[in-house]
Amino acid sequence: MTAASIQTGSDSATDYSTIQFIVTSILSRIVTTIPVKVISCTNDGGLSAWGTVNVQPLIGQVFGNNSVVQHGQLFSLPYLRIQGGTNAIIMDPQPGDIGAACFCSRDISSLKKQTAINQVKSGAVLGVSPASARKYNIADGIYMGGMLNAQPTQYLRFSTESIEVISPTKIKLSAPEIEIDASTKITINSPANDIKGGATKIDNKLFLSHTHGGVTVGSGNSGPVT
Repeated sequence: MTAASIQTGSDSATDYSTIQFIVTSILSRIVTTIPVKVISCTNDGGLSAWGTVNVQPLIGQVFGNNSVVQHGQLFSLPYLRIQGGTNAIIMDPQPGDIGAACFCSRDISSLKKQTAINQVKSGAVLGVSPASARKYNIADGIYMGGMLNAQPTQYLRFSTESIEVISPTKIKLSAPEIEIDASTKITINSPANDIKGGATKIDNKLFLSHTHGGVTVGSGNSGPVT
């Protein structure tokens, strides 16, 4: 059985409706934003510069006879990273993620080259020229991030009660100096604590390397600090 056409009798009933149908058909070629699934990503959580994803659009194309054909993959879409200068949250897309891709009004392939990026960032050029005359094309996509995905197991959560940093494996803080300020209390709940560093102090007194006065030196030790 032949599928019914999208065009109906009312679309050609008057000159206005005919023109309206033609204009609507032309506008339907413009892509704006669609949900996609990530197939692969050039980065995998490492300390890397900008990356790209290959994605599969999840909404099919409807032809004039009402038949639906799924899109092929879209390749090398730059993806959004929350970043300012050299400060960033590294959370690369993973295969299977569902997210939104938006599409630029002009060909952006000239900008997707490190040489062009460096020139723009340094101020050597104000911008780059489109690589072609294509407009509102699905080839010029940018992956904007996840939606419709599973419940996370590792996350940073902001609520009215607190800010939580949750990991099922390990949380690591690394810096030349780390400072914690608490106006009332600091609580550490752990079955074991491993404090390293000979200069560790508690109340400005050495914690690991310290002596006890008024005792006779012997071969044993006095046990842990209490």
